[in-house]
Amino acid sequence: MPVRRHAAMFATMMAAALTAALVVPAADAAPTPPGSLDPTFSPGGLAGVTDVIAGQELYDLAVQSDGKIVALSDTGPDLYLVRYDANGAIDPSFGNAGTGIVTVDVGALNKNDKATAIAIDAQDRIVVTGTGASDAGDLVLVRLSADGKSVQLDKHVHIGDLSEPTTGTDIAFQSDGTIVVGGSGDVGPRSGFVVIRFDPTTGFILGIPQTTTFTADADLAYGVGVYPSGPNKDKIVLVGATAASTSDGAIGVVQRNPDGTADPTFAGGAGQLTIDPTTTTDEAAGVAITASGSVLVVGQNGLPDEDVVLAQLLPSGAYDPAFNAGSPRTVVRTGAEDVREHPLALQPDGKFVVVADTGDDKSVGVFRFTANGADDPSFGTGGVATLAVGTEDDANAVVLDGQGRILVAGDHSAEAGGFVARFIGAAPVTPPTSAPEATLKGNKVVLDTVLAKKKASAKCPAKATVAIKTKAKGGKVKVTKQLKTTTVPGGCRVKGKVNLHVKPKKTAKVKVTVTGKKLKTKHLTAVRP
Repeated sequence: MPVRRHAAMFATMMAAALTAALVVPAADAAPTPPGSLDPTFSPGGLAGVTDVIAGQELYDLAVQSDGKIVALSDTGPDLYLVRYDANGAIDPSFGNAGTGIVTVDVGALNKNDKATAIAIDAQDRIVVTGTGASDAGDLVLVRLSADGKSVQLDKHVHIGDLSEPTTGTDIAFQSDGTIVVGGSGDVGPRSGFVVIRFDPTTGFILGIPQTTTFTADADLAYGVGVYPSGPNKDKIVLVGATAASTSDGAIGVVQRNPDGTADPTFAGGAGQLTIDPTTTTDEAAGVAITASGSVLVVGQNGLPDEDVVLAQLLPSGAYDPAFNAGSPRTVVRTGAEDVREHPLALQPDGKFVVVADTGDDKSVGVFRFTANGADDPSFGTGGVATLAVGTEDDANAVVLDGQGRILVAGDHSAEAGGFVARFIGAAPVTPPTSAPEATLKGNKVVLDTVLAKKKASAKCPAKATVAIKTKAKGGKVKVTKQLKTTTVPGGCRVKGKVNLHVKPKKTAKVKVTVTGKKLKTKHLTAVRP
C-alpha cells in the first residue's frame, strides 16, 4: 500500500561518488537522449543529495511558471518546503530565512504534521495538503504565496469520529480555481473516500465534504483528478484502494459532479466501480485525465514483485478500447515496483510517465508508455530508465516541467535523505524545419518557430501575436499580426507570413508571444537568406 515514511537523520552524504560519476558532454556532442539524467541540472542530474536535505524525504514536488521547483517533506513536527532554481540549485530567495526552506506548523503543540501533496495554482501560489492539528489528525489545507514568504490559507477539516484521522492525499483545481482535495476519513464504522472543495479566495468549504464507501472494510483514496474541458468539465475523479472484491482488495474509482455530488452517468448510475485484475491486493495511487477525456489510472498489485498496473476508462466508466485493447495492463519487471501516491505525469503528446521502486527497492524506475499503454522504446532502455542514488531508494513523485523534462522526487539510503532528479523527456524542441525561424523574403517575414510551454499542462492557444519592428526607406515600420498555433512535442508551433508592405533595409526584429503565462516569449531576428 502506498505509505509515506517518516525521515531519519542522515549525516554522511554522497558528494564524492556523485562527482566521480558526473560526465560533462562535449560542446559538439549529440543531444542527450530521452531517459538520460539531464547533465544541466545540479551535479549530474541530481539535487538534494549533497545539500541541506539530509534527513528529509521528499514526498512530492511541483513546478512554478518560471521553472522553479518546490519540493515537499516534513521535519517531524512541521510541514517542510524547499525550492530549487531551474538548474537544481537551492533558491535562497524562497521564504524569509535566506535558506530556500520554509516550515509551516499546522498542528497542535508537540504534534507531528504529515505532508502528502503539493500543487501550484494559476497564480503560482503553493498549495499543500496533509494531516495535522490533533491527536488523530485533521485534513489540512495550506496555501503559501508564490515566494513562500507568507501563509495565506490554513484550513482544517475532520470527518466523522474525532479519534480517527482525516487525511488529505492529493490536490487538483477546477477551472475557476476551486481547490479540490482528495483523501480519506471516518465514514460510520469504516474509512471511506473523501473529497472536499475549497473556495480559492477565502478557503471556505464549498458545499459539504462528500464521502464514498465500497464495503464494510477500509477504503482509502490516494489520487484525485479533474476533467479540464469537454462535456465532463470540472467533474472529479478519485482513485484508491478498497476491499470490495472477492480477493484481498481492488482498485476503487469514484466519479463525481463538479459540485462533488454523485455522478449518475458513471458506471451505469453507480458513480463508482472497482478494477480487480488479480486475486491479490490491487490498489491505485494516481489518476490523470487524458487529452481525449479518458481516465488514466496507475497502481500496483500484491504479487511478489508488486507489478505496476495500468488501466484507462472512458468517462462512462467502461474500459477505453484505445488503451491496451480495452483491458488493464500489468507491467511485469524484475524486482519490486512499489508505487506511491504521486506516480503519474502526462506528456502533451499523449505519452505518460510512471515512477516506481525497482530491483527489490534498491533503485528508482522511470517508465514511459505510449498513449495506448505500450512501453515506449524511445525512452531509456525498452521504455524504462533506472537511477540508484544510495543503497535503498524510493520514488515518491513525478512531474514534468515546462520543457517536457521529467522531475522525480524521492529518498535514498534507508530513508535518510531526499533527492530531486531530472531526466530528459521529450526530444529537445527545435524549429520544425532546417530553415531559420524567421526569414525576410521581399516585403514579408516568413515565420516558423516553436514557443516552449512554461507548464507541461499548458494548452496551445488558437493564435499567437507576432510583433515586427524594422527600418525601411520611409522610416521605422511596426506591424502586428495574429498567426495560428499548432501543438507539437514540447511546445506550440507558430507558422505563417507577415506582410510589411515595404522592403526592410537589412533585418527585422520579431517578437512572438501569447497572452498570459502559458508560453515563453520568443525574440527573433529575421534576415535575408
